[in-house]
Amino acid sequence: MCDGATVGLSAVGGAAGAFSSQLPVGTSVRVTNLDNGRQTTVRIIGVGSGCVVLNSAAFELVGESGKNVIKRAQIEKVT
Repeated sequence: MCDGATVGLSAVGGAAGAFSSQLPVGTSVRVTNLDNGRQTTVRIIGVGSGCVVLNSAAFELVGESGKNVIKRAQIEKVT
């Protein structure tokens, strides 16, 4: 789902989590940065403006230093 999608950074702090306009709150997703191979599993904690927007704690786990967008990401629903 949302493969190749751009994943943004939210300024919201706290424990690693994500926001989504397409997935219900409480859904767990695995986000893989296809450019660096790093991945994390987070829970959707609120409504966002895109398929997945990571909060700052989650973005630190998969993002690249100095960037606030992951241009190529794989998003997988975790059951």
